[in-house]
Amino acid sequence: MAETHYGGSHTDAGIATTDVTTNDVSITKHGFAPRAPNNTTTFLRGDATWAAPAAIEDFIPAFAGNLLGTVGNMSNNGYGDYASVQAANAADQGIHLSGRFQRTPTAIYVVVVAPNTGNIAWYTTSMFAALGEAYNLNTDAQGTAASPSTTAVVGDQIAQIDVTGSFTGAASGDLFGLVFNRVANHASDTSEGSMALLGLRVVY
Repeated sequence: MAETHYGGSHTDAGIATTDVTTNDVSITKHGFAPRAPNNTTTFLRGDATWAAPAAIEDFIPAFAGNLLGTVGNMSNNGYGDYASVQAANAADQGIHLSGRFQRTPTAIYVVVVAPNTGNIAWYTTSMFAALGEAYNLNTDAQGTAASPSTTAVVGDQIAQIDVTGSFTGAASGDLFGLVFNRVANHASDTSEGSMALLGLRVVY
């Protein structure tokens, strides 16, 4: 038998809630908000379900002018329509990239094109800090000139080199500088020919 209420009003103190979903909001009716998942990483979507935000990305382009080292060992003539910035058989060629993290990064990649299949030998140095902090408050690196990291590439294909380890502790709002160095004359660098560095891909 249904209950009938006459007049009066309900107060917050008089409402008892339980962990049932009967009267939760849905796409077909109004209702209570679903029980919160007790985290800081999800949001309530328009279909009344909890979900994590989709990853967003930044891309910071590199240009042939961003060169560090012996310019005679590098080409500014372009690789296709891309800047060709790190030639074969050079001892140590670095490209400066700088920018600002819009959020705390989860993954960071250098995007390249190599003309030949093989390994790229490389190392990095980096600095990052927030506005008002010393520019070199945080420093990091991956590999060295003598003992570089290596990444396999396929000729004429756009590839990415994971440099996330160059930014340990980087946070939202940090300004950063990265030098990506190719050591093309190292024995582990087997991708002969000039390599184009397109830019830096940052995933949040």
